[in-house]
Amino acid sequence: DYGNLRDFSEKKKLTSLFRRIIGQGVATGGVWTGNLRALRHIITMRCSPHAEEEIRHVATLMLEAMMSEEPCIFGDFERVNGYYEPKYKKV
Repeated sequence: DYGNLRDFSEKKKLTSLFRRIIGQGVATGGVWTGNLRALRHIITMRCSPHAEEEIRHVATLMLEAMMSEEPCIFGDFERVNGYYEPKYKKV
C-alpha cells in the first residue's frame, strides 16, 4: 500500500512511475507565453532535484536551447550535482 509511505520523495517517484505505466503520461501539445524573467523562474524551479523527472527533462532541454540562443540571459546556469542552478536567483 503506497498510501502508507511516509517519505514524500518516494511517493513522488512512485506517482511518476504509475503515471507513465497507466497512460496518463502521454505527450500533449501546448503553447504558453511569458517573459524572460518568468522563463528563468520556471527553468530554475523545474530543473531542480525536487521537480518530477519528466518535467525536469523537458525544462533541461528548454534551458540548454536558451543557453545556446541567449547566453547573456541564461549563461549563468551551471550544473551542480547533476542539476542546473542559476548563479543569480533574481534578475
